[in-house]
Amino acid sequence: TKNELSLTRDEGQQLIRMGIVHDIWSILPTDWLSDQRRKKPDLLFQVQAFSAPLLTERLLADEVDFAMMFDPPHQPGLDIIEIGNIRLHLVSNTQLKIESAGGQDYIYVDWGESFSGQHQQQLGDILLPSMSMNMSSMARDYLLHHGGMAYLPEQQVRESIKQGIFHEVESAPVFQRAIYFVYRKNHVLAETLASIRPSVN
Repeated sequence: TKNELSLTRDEGQQLIRMGIVHDIWSILPTDWLSDQRRKKPDLLFQVQAFSAPLLTERLLADEVDFAMMFDPPHQPGLDIIEIGNIRLHLVSNTQLKIESAGGQDYIYVDWGESFSGQHQQQLGDILLPSMSMNMSSMARDYLLHHGGMAYLPEQQVRESIKQGIFHEVESAPVFQRAIYFVYRKNHVLAETLASIRPSVN
């Protein structure tokens, strides 16, 4: 509370509390937040990253003004807007086919409930994780230094694939995850929140 009061010490400024799951930040357009600051200099943004379960708790407890997440809670009173999709590719530091990938070091990245179900259905008998992580940036760093495989977003690995650092695992399924912008319909700043939502490609 003390921090929030200090952020809005100038009269006329409005604090926007933004909650986001860790992995979405690296996928957002890099200039989105700075553009909002230029367009609406009276807005101050408090940006916090949470695990998916904790972000849902904060959203429902009205401790964040809006959330960007993969698995929004479908509860009355929430405006849930899809702002884009990400494609998740199985990448490795070596060239592999999915049929021969079972013996390789596989890092399972937690992309939410929908991904978990699809992953189990399509790959449960093929890929057995050696470890799991809830941040794709950690998995990417691990692959860079130690090798292995992981499902990572196209935006994170596009250049590394072009440079030959990573390789897509041949014939592996590509999963899609929708990203949602969520806030309370009766929020006092509902119109402002709707106007600042980004688009993710």
